[in-house]
This record gives sequence, structure tokens and C-alpha cells, in this order.
Amino acid sequence: MSRVHLTFVAVAVAASSLWDLPAQAAPTSADLSYAPAASWVTPPPPPTTGRAPADAAYRVVYQDGQVRITDQGEETYSAYRVKILKSDGLSFGKMSLEWNPASGSATVHTARLIRNGQIVDLLKTNRFQVLQREDGLEESMLDGMLTAVLQAPGLRIGDEVEFAYTTTDRDPTLGEHGFGFGSMMDEAMPGAFRFALRWSNGRPMRWQASRDLPQAVPVKTATETMISYELRDPSGVILNDGAPGRYNIRRTIGYSEFRDWRDVSRRMAPLYEAISVIPAGSPLQAEVARIATATRDPGERAQAALRLVQDEIRYVYVGLDGGNFRPAPVAETWERRFGDCKAKTVLLIALLRALEIEAEPVLVSIDDDDGLDQFLPSPALFDHVLVRARIGGAAYFLDGTRWGDRHLDQLPQPEFHWALPVRAVGADLEPVTSKAPDWPEPLELVEIDASAGPGGLARLKARTHYRGEAALDMLSRLSGGDEAANDRSLKSSWQDAFAWLATSSVSWSYDERGNILTMRVEGQGHPTWEQVSGAEPMLEIPWVGFQAPKARRRPHPQDRSLPWTTEGPFFSCSVTSIRLPPEEPAWHWASSALPMRTQLGENLYWRRTDVRDGVMTVVASHRVEQEEVTAEQVATMNAYLSGFDDNVPFAFKAAGRRTREADNGPPLPTAGDARWDQDQSACMPPRRSAD
Repeated sequence: MSRVHLTFVAVAVAASSLWDLPAQAAPTSADLSYAPAASWVTPPPPPTTGRAPADAAYRVVYQDGQVRITDQGEETYSAYRVKILKSDGLSFGKMSLEWNPASGSATVHTARLIRNGQIVDLLKTNRFQVLQREDGLEESMLDGMLTAVLQAPGLRIGDEVEFAYTTTDRDPTLGEHGFGFGSMMDEAMPGAFRFALRWSNGRPMRWQASRDLPQAVPVKTATETMISYELRDPSGVILNDGAPGRYNIRRTIGYSEFRDWRDVSRRMAPLYEAISVIPAGSPLQAEVARIATATRDPGERAQAALRLVQDEIRYVYVGLDGGNFRPAPVAETWERRFGDCKAKTVLLIALLRALEIEAEPVLVSIDDDDGLDQFLPSPALFDHVLVRARIGGAAYFLDGTRWGDRHLDQLPQPEFHWALPVRAVGADLEPVTSKAPDWPEPLELVEIDASAGPGGLARLKARTHYRGEAALDMLSRLSGGDEAANDRSLKSSWQDAFAWLATSSVSWSYDERGNILTMRVEGQGHPTWEQVSGAEPMLEIPWVGFQAPKARRRPHPQDRSLPWTTEGPFFSCSVTSIRLPPEEPAWHWASSALPMRTQLGENLYWRRTDVRDGVMTVVASHRVEQEEVTAEQVATMNAYLSGFDDNVPFAFKAAGRRTREADNGPPLPTAGDARWDQDQSACMPPRRSAD
């Protein structure tokens, strides 16, 4: 069992790639203090009688988290007491805490061992070591967080470790609002676990707990109101396998003083509006003039502005000296040539508006935001900000932290479900939908000349077109390697796909306009002709077989009526053309790759075979348009799986003459036909009237 489950989570602001905690809190300190707990802290919950499992490394006596919100900011008290049962539990000898010295302070109250009823106060002879680790440095993230660490000397199996501390925080940007989350133990574990929230009377605090927590009854004193949640020897939560995130929100408490989403939007707006302007005399004015002179088309202007921000400003997350909710000014970002998502958003908005393009900042969460609308309105729910531009009646999400976005019609589908526009008049939370790509990603094309028949040498040409994110990812890897290393990597990849192939050449190219990266191979070898029980040899048709989806079932006591998430939306297509030995009057070439149009749950499988002029061409595609499907759809899919054709397809000799040239439909272009590079409509099944 990982110790992380005992780290109590209670935050006023969720630090992320968007929110780089700023500050000027009062008080703030880079020094760690030592003092008794404040008078507002209540004693820990009493111990429970639950027994630890026989193989447990430790047993929790209590885990306590208390949050207090006043006009001076937020104080978070965290404490635990744990008994060490086995050597694996000795890791609790490392006591640690984190805080942001720019926005708050930290105070240690207790660090001690209890051995045979005797208390060993570690603070009498030991002090914590304070470190600035910058854990995200390799990912270009600077947050300024400090970590204090103490390794408990003399810790033994059978000892109990007790540790308590308080951190404070106040964000001057949004510090007048209290907001955040608390979460509680979600595993089955003996012990007492508590989360308490208190606030000064008169503050407009609201709170909301997930349905699996008991209802909290507010307790009011002359100056403060408090709610408390306690679990005693809790059982583990039941998560529903494969269900969308909104159905698996467990043991979470949210709190917020924002009235609604419009309130959040309005409060954030001044941070962006005041500085989303190019200052007079800035060298950026020359960049605007250059773009404006080059084209009057608003779409092309937007593309040029996005390229400027993506290419000229490197991404660096800055959480130092007030970088959390407040973006860096345009001039500062351009001068230092780096910035986080907020800085890049402000710069891009300034460029777009100077080019007479409507643009606004939009808050999103790219870390599984399903169910975000069910929470209380809070800035802590978002981890990213980008630009929404309106051009020609259409809306485009422009992300300055990405790279390689060259054309509006090639922008990736949103990875988020909800967006909050930042406007002075306020805005409501808006749903965002994604759709399957119009063209396959990837498109695989294979040509094999097997006309020499069994035992003969076959020649192969193949190419794979990658689009979108996959193309950019491969471009990054290939453009950063030397030619020899790339050749070795490509040959290895193709060898994995065709074990019989001796490659003679490999290459790759990138089409920026279409954001398409193409990998190519040529070679020859002896493909395997299967022969069973004396029958005529059969040749495998590569890349056009389907793998059956896995059955999806939830065990008891999970909720089997809930929907399931999918891996969509996506669209892939493979085309294989094989030139076979000449047919004879007594037989013709046929394919076991039978025509298919099958809908299984979210999966649409489509396949078609065409034989013309001695060449067999098979096209197979797999398309998923939904992000989730109902339990009924999954049940229907499960029932059909036993009859799904997931066999390896072969070309084989069938008795008699060919009665028709094509199995169905118009002629298919062979895999080597250049038309596939421009038009992949043959990968799509024709629409039925009910589609």
C-alpha cells in the first residue's frame, strides 16, 4: 500500500500547468517555524478498534486534515499518527511538507515517536532540512515550492510516528475568495480519518460532498462555522470499471465562495483584459504589420499569429513571484521569449486583436474533466487556458503551448469537454464536443507483387500516412535524429510489420500543409504461403484483418447500468493490394477477407474486397465516433463477439471461373494509386438512408 494514500489532500488552489501559485501573502516566509498548533485546531479523532490485515506494513491511528478560511487567507492543518508493523512501514520515518514561500508559510507542531508508551520528541534534538527541489524542472516548470524533510532517527518496527504541521496561503489575485477541495481515504483501512472545514461567519461559503460521504451538519460559534466529515475503519470505495469520470467521483468535498460560473468568469476577466494589448513602441507592432501586409485573409492572419507564439516563445511554467492566476504582460513575455499557458494566451490574444480578429481566453481542464459541471464553480477545476478565436462564423481553439499547428483546418480535436470563457460580463460553463477525424489517422497502404507464386520472390512497397498529433510526434523524433539512426529505426519498425521482408530502402517525408508524415519502405523476400492438409497454398493478406474488441463486464457490486467510455473518437484505414499468379480456367483467386459492415458498440468495422486485372485489393477501416456508449450497447456487443470475424485473411484458389470482377461497389484504387494520397473516401462505407 502506497504512503501517498495517507497524504491528506486539502487545497485552496489546485496547482497545475495553468495555476502557478503567486503571492504576497501575509505572512509569507521561506523559513520553517516551530510552534504549537493554533487554538482553532481541534484534537485528533479518537482511535478505532479495527484490526490491521495480517500482512499490513502499518496501521493508521488517525489522519486529520483541517482547513480554516478567514480574511487573512487559508490555513491548512495536517496531522497523522501511524504504527509501524513491518519493515516496509519504516518509510514513515521520512516526514515532509511543502509550501510556497511567496504566498504563505509553514509551521511544524509535532514530530515524535511513541515507543512502548514513551514519547520521543524528535524536535528537541533535530530540525527539518528545507529544500527547493523544483521537481518539474525537466518539464520546464518552476513553481518555487519549498520542501521540508526530517528523517526520524532511531525508528523501529513497533514504534508509532506522529507528525503535525500547518501551512498558510493567500493569493492576492483571488484571495478574497475561498475555494478548493478535500479528499478522504478511498481504500479499506482501519483507523480514524477526518476532514474539517471552517470559515469566518459572514463569508458566502458553500460546500458539496460526493454522495458516498455522510451529510455534514454545520456547527456555528460566535465567530466561525465548521463542517466535519469523519470515517472510522472505512471500507474501500466501489469504482465502476470503464465508466465515465463523473460516475467515479468518490469521497470528495468541494468548497467555494463563488456564486456561479459567471462569477468565476467575471473575476478572471480583469487579469486578461488589461494586459492583452500590444504596448506602444513594442517590437511586436512590427510583427503585426508584417502579418497584416502579407495577407488580408483573417484565417491566414490567425495562423501566422499562432505560429509566431508557438515557435518564438518557448514554454516555461513560471510559479514564482506571483505567477499563478495572473498572466505575464505581453512585453515581458516577448522580451524574455518564454512563458506559460497564461502568458502565451495573453500574447496571442493581443496579436489577434491587433489583426482585427475576435479572440478571448478560455479556461479548460485537460486532465479528465468529465463531470466538471457537477462541481461547485471554482478556478481550481481548470488546469489550462487557451484562446478561442472566431473567424468566418466558426470558432477555433488556439493553444500557444503546442507546436506545429500551421492551418486552422488541421487543428486537433479538443481534449476537454467543458470550457469557461473569460469575459467582463461573465460567461457560463459551455460543453465542448469532439468528432471523429474526417480522414484516417493512420492510413496504411501496402503493395505486394506475389505473381511468382509459392516459393517465388515477392516485392513489397508500403507507406503509412500519419496525421495530426501522431504526425507531429513522429516529426519531432525523426527531425531530431541523424539519418543513419532514423534509417535503423525505420527498418526495425518495418521489419516488425513484415518479418519476411529484406528492406532495400526506407524514407520519410512531411507535408506541412496537410500535417501528414509519411513513412515508406521497399524490399523483397519470401512471404509465407500457408498450406493445410494438402490443400492449395494460401497467401496472407496483411493489415486488413480485424481484432475483436474485448468484452466489457463489470463484476458485482459495481453498477452495470452505467455507460462505458471508449477510446474514440478515431478513424483508421488499411489498404492492401496483391498481384497474384495468373488465374486458370478451372479456378480463380478469392479472399477470406469477407465484406463487412459491422457495428459493435462504438466500433464500426468496414471492409471490402476488389479483384481486377490480376490484383486483389482489400480496404479495411475502423471508426469510432462516440466517446461513450450505453450499457445496453455493450451488452449487445458482448453477445456478438463469439461470431466476430477476427481471422487472419488469406487469398486462396476457388474452383471455377470468376463470375464478376468486383465483390461489390465501384472499383477500388490499388494501394499504389496516388489517389489515396489525396482522397480516402473509399475508406468510408457508403451512407445508408438510416445513417
